[in-house]
Amino acid sequence: MVSVDRFAVIFRILQTKSATLLAGLLVVWACYSLTPVMAAAASLDRVLVVVNDDIITESELNRELIRLRRELKQRNIQTPSERVLTRQTLDRMIADRVQLQLAERAGIRIPEDSISRAVNMVAQQNNMNVSQLRGALENDGLAFEDFRRQILRELTIRRLREREVNSKVIITEDEIRTVVDSGQSPATLDVEYNLSQILLPADENMSAGALQEIREQADNMVAELREGSDFGALAAQWSKSREAEDGGALGWRKSDQLPALFLNAIKEMSAGEVSDALRSPNGFHILKLHERRGGSEQLIEQYRARHILLRPNEFLSEQEVQERLNRFRDRIASGEEFEQIAKVNSEDSASRVKGGDLGWITPGELDPAMERVIRSLQVNEVSQPFRTAFGIHIVQLTDQRSTRISGDLDRESVRQRLYVRKSDELYERWLRELLDQAYIEYRLDEAG
Repeated sequence: MVSVDRFAVIFRILQTKSATLLAGLLVVWACYSLTPVMAAAASLDRVLVVVNDDIITESELNRELIRLRRELKQRNIQTPSERVLTRQTLDRMIADRVQLQLAERAGIRIPEDSISRAVNMVAQQNNMNVSQLRGALENDGLAFEDFRRQILRELTIRRLREREVNSKVIITEDEIRTVVDSGQSPATLDVEYNLSQILLPADENMSAGALQEIREQADNMVAELREGSDFGALAAQWSKSREAEDGGALGWRKSDQLPALFLNAIKEMSAGEVSDALRSPNGFHILKLHERRGGSEQLIEQYRARHILLRPNEFLSEQEVQERLNRFRDRIASGEEFEQIAKVNSEDSASRVKGGDLGWITPGELDPAMERVIRSLQVNEVSQPFRTAFGIHIVQLTDQRSTRISGDLDRESVRQRLYVRKSDELYERWLRELLDQAYIEYRLDEAG
């Protein structure tokens, strides 16, 4: 199976009757716009969910269910009941749809060359060229054009997150100072935990009785898990987190990338243990610790780099941003100082004042896409423009060294780590608010 990372609202603009009418009109329009044979097929494609001014049809759901069943089988995760899998898949499709709707209203567009670069990256990550990737996807039953559309959706949602969430994350000096003054060493912070979670949502505005009912469900689930029930199967059946379809797998997370609630629960746990039900503003979490690694001093390769960041917006397209960054590269190649151009133009306020300097970078501190680019460079080489979750960059590798993880924490390292954690937490809250504001109508009983 080809590995594709997911990059894992809006206002109520239609009332029930108008949404119903619009959905009907869309189906009628589609039927009249197609050939008679296609129109007959379209008339049989039932509307399952109305999402603001859009619909999710039965054929869309069925295609996604086929893909998910295949993935669950290949990951050796027990498939939940058909009703549970259908509802969870619809929940994720709805979350994607409200984000894509907001992106369209915001005028976010992904150029074809950006999609092609993302496809090339997926192929490289799987040690293939694009032609081989196409063949592998078709062997898995996925049309290449459907795969490109999936990439487009993911890039669009990522761009929306950059605009609506990442750009609003603020790391204060007090937060950095608290970590720096804590006396922790980088070796301590670099302890990693391989985790899975089950999330049972609970709203702060729920009644005491409703909260108690969810807590009891969580406590019963903990007891069931400790008696030997399969964590992945229960997560796939009951969890409402984004990774539920993967059996609740969060993967490897560094200690400072985890909420304090999680870290306090797992740091004394042994591999294979399940936590108590943990209450957060999002609901009740159950964690399973699979493995733990790191934490001792070790020799690592560090890189020093500087970058220039630009973000596309309503006035500046992605293509125009790339052209502008390429002009910067030409100026640097002609002898202008990278740091002077960064001070004037970079949109990363934290590094701009230092000429784009990111300081010494330990693996795992930066966006993975940026780290891959930095590691590929020779000292003093300037990269081609590339995209991360924060925008489009060019980066220059200025030095590299082998060093032992020990001593005081670097402030820029702390800032980057805090940024990743706060960005994830803010995104979860933002997405929940979008869904709360969206008009969502389930049309069929089996969909609800």
